[in-house]
Amino acid sequence: MEINIEKLKAEVGEKLRLAREEANMSQEELAGMIGLSKVGYGALERGKNLIGLQYLIMLTYILKKPIIAFLPDYVTGAIHNSPMLDPRFQELASFWPQLQQQENDCDHILHFARRLAASPLGSKRKRET
Repeated sequence: MEINIEKLKAEVGEKLRLAREEANMSQEELAGMIGLSKVGYGALERGKNLIGLQYLIMLTYILKKPIIAFLPDYVTGAIHNSPMLDPRFQELASFWPQLQQQENDCDHILHFARRLAASPLGSKRKRET
């Protein structure tokens, strides 16, 4: 399946905007919660940039929407074979609300995850899967 990236960015951006408005949040407020500037977040909603997975995951918790709610229908069919459905990932993601309340723990875990992903061990695991 070939995906038109410009169309994808526009459709995801529109879904982000609708979800934010449904939650009665401003762009500035939501951007701050996920660590982006208002301008950076606005570019996502306008379809100028494609949202990164880390931000999309944060938005699923903040806006209380499943991740597929932000994706066009033609993409969601591919999700069924995604590692996002791996129960281990779901369990890890389920800890996000508690981690948000304990900022130091969240920062520590993010630091560890970044170091693991950048390490030779993390690179080796990516190639094996």
